[in-house]
Amino acid sequence: LAAIAALLLLPVASEPPADDVAQAVSAEEEETCPAGQSVDECELSLRQLRSARRQAGVAAHEHDQAKSQANAAARQEQGAPQVPRHGTSEGAAAAAQFGERKEVAAVAQRDARRDAAAAALAAHHAAPRAATATKNVTRGKCTQDDEAIMLKMGGGNNPGSFPKSVADCGKKSAGWFSFGMSSMSSCISSSIGLSTTCASCFAEAGSYGYDNCKLPCLFGSWCSESCLGCSSQNNAQTLACAGVETPKTQSC
Repeated sequence: LAAIAALLLLPVASEPPADDVAQAVSAEEEETCPAGQSVDECELSLRQLRSARRQAGVAAHEHDQAKSQANAAARQEQGAPQVPRHGTSEGAAAAAQFGERKEVAAVAQRDARRDAAAAALAAHHAAPRAATATKNVTRGKCTQDDEAIMLKMGGGNNPGSFPKSVADCGKKSAGWFSFGMSSMSSCISSSIGLSTTCASCFAEAGSYGYDNCKLPCLFGSWCSESCLGCSSQNNAQTLACAGVETPKTQSC
Protein backbone atom coordinates (compact mmCIF):
# COMPACT_ATOMS: atom_id res chain seq x y z
CA LEU A 1 0.00 0.00 0.00
CA ALA A 2 2.82 2.39 0.78
CA ALA A 3 4.35 1.79 -2.65
CA ILE A 4 1.03 2.43 -4.38
CA ALA A 5 0.58 5.72 -2.48
CA ALA A 6 4.08 6.81 -3.45
CA LEU A 7 3.32 6.16 -7.09
CA LEU A 8 0.13 8.23 -6.86
CA LEU A 9 2.09 11.18 -5.44
CA LEU A 10 4.63 11.27 -8.29
CA PRO A 11 4.07 14.13 -10.86
CA VAL A 12 2.62 13.07 -14.18
CA ALA A 13 4.52 14.40 -17.22
CA SER A 14 2.40 16.21 -19.77
CA GLU A 15 2.38 14.92 -23.31
CA PRO A 16 3.97 17.24 -25.90
CA PRO A 17 1.84 18.68 -28.75
CA ALA A 18 1.48 16.57 -31.87
CA ASP A 19 3.28 19.15 -34.05
CA ASP A 20 6.27 19.29 -31.74
CA VAL A 21 6.42 15.52 -31.70
CA ALA A 22 6.31 15.40 -35.48
CA GLN A 23 9.05 18.05 -35.82
CA ALA A 24 11.19 16.22 -33.29
CA VAL A 25 10.72 12.90 -35.11
CA SER A 26 11.54 14.60 -38.45
CA ALA A 27 14.67 16.21 -36.96
CA GLU A 28 15.73 12.87 -35.48
CA GLU A 29 15.21 11.16 -38.82
CA GLU A 30 17.28 13.84 -40.65
CA GLU A 31 20.02 13.55 -38.04
CA THR A 32 20.19 9.75 -38.29
CA CYS A 33 23.62 8.58 -39.43
CA PRO A 34 23.68 6.48 -42.55
CA ALA A 35 24.67 2.85 -42.23
CA GLY A 36 28.35 2.06 -42.43
CA GLN A 37 29.49 5.53 -41.16
CA SER A 38 31.77 5.66 -38.16
CA VAL A 39 30.73 7.36 -34.93
CA ASP A 40 33.23 10.21 -35.31
CA GLU A 41 32.23 10.88 -38.90
CA CYS A 42 28.56 10.77 -37.91
CA GLU A 43 28.98 13.29 -35.10
CA LEU A 44 30.96 15.62 -37.38
CA SER A 45 28.30 15.45 -40.08
CA LEU A 46 25.54 16.13 -37.56
CA ARG A 47 27.38 19.18 -36.15
CA GLN A 48 27.89 20.54 -39.68
CA LEU A 49 24.23 19.97 -40.48
CA ARG A 50 23.04 21.80 -37.33
CA SER A 51 25.42 24.72 -38.00
CA ALA A 52 24.23 25.03 -41.59
CA ARG A 53 20.60 25.11 -40.39
CA ARG A 54 21.33 27.89 -37.90
CA GLN A 55 23.20 29.98 -40.49
CA ALA A 56 20.39 29.52 -43.01
CA GLY A 57 17.81 30.67 -40.44
CA VAL A 58 19.82 33.74 -39.48
CA ALA A 59 20.38 34.66 -43.15
CA ALA A 60 16.66 34.31 -43.93
CA HIS A 61 15.74 36.52 -40.97
CA GLU A 62 18.25 39.21 -41.95
CA HIS A 63 17.01 39.13 -45.54
CA ASP A 64 13.41 39.68 -44.45
CA GLN A 65 14.41 42.63 -42.23
CA ALA A 66 16.47 44.27 -44.98
CA LYS A 67 13.62 43.91 -47.45
CA SER A 68 11.11 45.49 -45.03
CA GLN A 69 13.43 48.42 -44.32
CA ALA A 70 14.05 49.01 -48.04
CA ASN A 71 10.31 49.05 -48.79
CA ALA A 72 9.62 51.50 -45.93
CA ALA A 73 12.43 53.83 -47.07
CA ALA A 74 11.12 53.80 -50.65
CA ARG A 75 7.61 54.74 -49.53
CA GLN A 76 8.89 57.60 -47.36
CA GLU A 77 11.09 58.96 -50.16
CA GLN A 78 8.19 59.05 -52.59
CA GLY A 79 5.99 60.79 -50.00
CA ALA A 80 3.41 58.03 -50.22
CA PRO A 81 1.35 57.20 -47.15
CA GLN A 82 2.05 53.97 -45.29
CA VAL A 83 -0.54 51.51 -46.49
CA PRO A 84 -2.11 49.57 -43.63
CA ARG A 85 -1.78 45.80 -43.61
CA HIS A 86 -5.37 45.17 -42.63
CA GLY A 87 -7.02 45.32 -46.02
CA THR A 88 -7.11 47.31 -49.23
CA SER A 89 -9.97 49.57 -48.09
CA GLU A 90 -7.83 51.16 -45.35
CA GLY A 91 -4.95 51.57 -47.79
CA ALA A 92 -7.21 53.30 -50.31
CA ALA A 93 -8.56 55.66 -47.63
CA ALA A 94 -5.04 56.60 -46.53
CA ALA A 95 -4.01 57.27 -50.14
CA ALA A 96 -7.09 59.43 -50.68
CA GLN A 97 -6.34 61.49 -47.56
CA PHE A 98 -2.76 61.97 -48.70
CA GLY A 99 -3.95 63.19 -52.10
CA GLU A 100 -6.36 65.65 -50.49
CA ARG A 101 -3.60 67.05 -48.26
CA LYS A 102 -1.32 67.56 -51.27
CA GLU A 103 -4.09 69.34 -53.19
CA VAL A 104 -4.90 71.64 -50.24
CA ALA A 105 -1.21 72.49 -49.83
CA ALA A 106 -0.88 73.28 -53.54
CA VAL A 107 -3.92 75.57 -53.45
CA ALA A 108 -2.57 77.36 -50.37
CA GLN A 109 0.79 77.94 -52.04
CA ARG A 110 -0.90 79.28 -55.18
CA ASP A 111 -3.09 81.64 -53.15
CA ALA A 112 -0.06 82.87 -51.18
CA ARG A 113 1.84 83.65 -54.39
CA ARG A 114 -1.20 85.47 -55.81
CA ASP A 115 -1.67 87.53 -52.64
CA ALA A 116 2.03 88.43 -52.58
CA ALA A 117 1.89 89.56 -56.21
CA ALA A 118 -1.23 91.65 -55.55
CA ALA A 119 0.38 93.29 -52.51
CA ALA A 120 3.50 94.13 -54.50
CA LEU A 121 1.41 95.65 -57.30
CA ALA A 122 -0.64 97.71 -54.84
CA ALA A 123 2.52 98.98 -53.16
CA HIS A 124 3.94 99.92 -56.57
CA HIS A 125 0.87 101.99 -57.46
CA ALA A 126 0.57 103.50 -53.98
CA ALA A 127 4.14 104.82 -53.94
CA PRO A 128 3.52 107.77 -56.34
CA ARG A 129 0.33 108.73 -54.51
CA ALA A 130 2.12 108.63 -51.17
CA ALA A 131 4.91 110.78 -52.56
CA THR A 132 2.39 113.32 -53.89
CA ALA A 133 0.53 113.40 -50.59
CA THR A 134 3.77 113.94 -48.68
CA LYS A 135 4.75 116.69 -51.07
CA ASN A 136 1.50 118.59 -50.47
CA VAL A 137 1.68 118.37 -46.66
CA THR A 138 2.23 121.82 -45.12
CA ARG A 139 1.81 123.45 -41.74
CA GLY A 140 -1.45 125.21 -42.69
CA LYS A 141 -4.52 124.94 -44.86
CA CYS A 142 -2.76 125.67 -48.17
CA THR A 143 -0.96 122.93 -50.08
CA GLN A 144 2.23 123.28 -52.05
CA ASP A 145 0.09 123.32 -55.19
CA ASP A 146 -1.75 126.36 -53.78
CA GLU A 147 1.58 127.98 -53.00
CA ALA A 148 2.77 127.40 -56.57
CA ILE A 149 -0.35 129.09 -57.98
CA MET A 150 0.07 132.13 -55.73
CA LEU A 151 3.78 132.55 -56.45
CA LYS A 152 3.16 132.22 -60.16
CA MET A 153 0.66 135.10 -60.04
CA GLY A 154 3.18 137.14 -58.07
CA GLY A 155 2.88 140.06 -55.67
CA GLY A 156 2.47 143.78 -56.18
CA ASN A 157 -0.76 145.61 -56.98
CA ASN A 158 -1.18 145.26 -60.75
CA PRO A 159 -4.18 143.53 -62.34
CA GLY A 160 -3.60 139.79 -62.52
CA SER A 161 -1.36 139.76 -59.44
CA PHE A 162 -2.39 137.68 -56.49
CA PRO A 163 -3.02 140.60 -54.07
CA LYS A 164 -5.16 142.46 -56.67
CA SER A 165 -7.22 139.33 -57.45
CA VAL A 166 -7.89 138.75 -53.74
CA ALA A 167 -8.85 142.39 -53.26
CA ASP A 168 -11.32 142.20 -56.16
CA CYS A 169 -13.03 139.16 -54.59
CA GLY A 170 -13.17 141.01 -51.25
CA LYS A 171 -14.79 144.02 -52.81
CA LYS A 172 -17.48 141.84 -54.45
CA SER A 173 -18.28 140.14 -51.12
CA ALA A 174 -18.64 143.33 -49.08
CA GLY A 175 -22.15 144.68 -48.47
CA TRP A 176 -23.44 147.69 -46.60
CA PHE A 177 -24.22 145.80 -43.43
CA SER A 178 -22.34 142.48 -43.68
CA PHE A 179 -19.43 140.69 -45.27
CA GLY A 180 -19.84 137.37 -47.07
CA MET A 181 -16.86 135.19 -46.11
CA SER A 182 -18.20 132.17 -48.00
CA SER A 183 -18.79 134.38 -51.06
CA MET A 184 -15.21 135.63 -50.99
CA SER A 185 -13.84 132.09 -50.48
CA SER A 186 -15.81 130.80 -53.46
CA CYS A 187 -14.63 133.75 -55.58
CA ILE A 188 -10.95 133.10 -54.75
CA SER A 189 -11.31 129.36 -55.37
CA SER A 190 -13.03 129.75 -58.73
CA SER A 191 -11.15 132.76 -60.14
CA ILE A 192 -7.64 131.98 -58.86
CA GLY A 193 -7.79 128.20 -58.56
CA LEU A 194 -6.89 127.78 -54.90
CA SER A 195 -8.32 124.97 -52.81
CA THR A 196 -11.38 125.79 -50.73
CA THR A 197 -9.51 125.40 -47.45
CA CYS A 198 -6.70 127.68 -48.60
CA ALA A 199 -9.13 130.29 -49.94
CA SER A 200 -10.84 130.43 -46.53
CA CYS A 201 -7.66 131.94 -44.99
CA PHE A 202 -7.85 134.96 -47.28
CA ALA A 203 -11.63 135.22 -46.79
CA GLU A 204 -10.96 135.57 -43.07
CA ALA A 205 -8.45 138.35 -43.87
CA GLY A 206 -11.13 140.09 -45.93
CA SER A 207 -13.58 139.83 -43.02
CA TYR A 208 -10.98 141.39 -40.71
CA GLY A 209 -10.49 144.27 -43.14
CA TYR A 210 -14.26 144.83 -43.42
CA ASP A 211 -14.70 144.91 -39.64
CA ASN A 212 -11.62 146.97 -38.78
CA CYS A 213 -10.49 148.83 -41.91
CA LYS A 214 -13.75 149.77 -43.61
CA LEU A 215 -13.14 153.45 -44.10
CA PRO A 216 -9.55 153.40 -45.44
CA CYS A 217 -10.11 150.29 -47.61
CA LEU A 218 -13.70 150.51 -48.93
CA PHE A 219 -13.82 154.24 -49.47
CA GLY A 220 -10.21 154.56 -50.54
CA SER A 221 -7.77 152.55 -52.61
CA TRP A 222 -7.29 148.94 -51.48
CA CYS A 223 -3.49 149.33 -51.92
CA SER A 224 -3.14 152.68 -50.22
CA GLU A 225 -0.74 152.95 -47.33
CA SER A 226 -3.61 153.66 -44.93
CA CYS A 227 -5.56 150.55 -46.02
CA LEU A 228 -2.51 148.28 -46.03
CA GLY A 229 -1.34 149.72 -42.73
CA CYS A 230 -4.62 148.69 -41.13
CA SER A 231 -5.10 145.29 -42.78
CA SER A 232 -1.44 144.29 -42.29
CA GLN A 233 -2.12 143.90 -38.57
CA ASN A 234 -3.84 140.60 -39.47
CA ASN A 235 -1.04 139.35 -41.75
CA ALA A 236 0.47 137.06 -39.09
CA GLN A 237 -2.85 135.22 -38.64
CA THR A 238 -3.27 134.93 -42.41
CA LEU A 239 0.22 133.49 -42.89
CA ALA A 240 -0.29 131.02 -40.02
CA CYS A 241 -3.57 129.88 -41.55
CA ALA A 242 -2.02 129.40 -45.01
CA GLY A 243 1.16 127.75 -43.77
CA VAL A 244 3.03 128.61 -47.01
CA GLU A 245 4.71 131.61 -48.53
CA THR A 246 2.33 134.18 -49.96
CA PRO A 247 3.07 137.04 -52.41
CA LYS A 248 3.63 140.46 -50.85
CA THR A 249 1.37 143.43 -51.56
CA GLN A 250 2.98 146.66 -52.74
CA SER A 251 1.41 150.01 -51.86
CA CYS A 252 0.22 152.24 -54.66
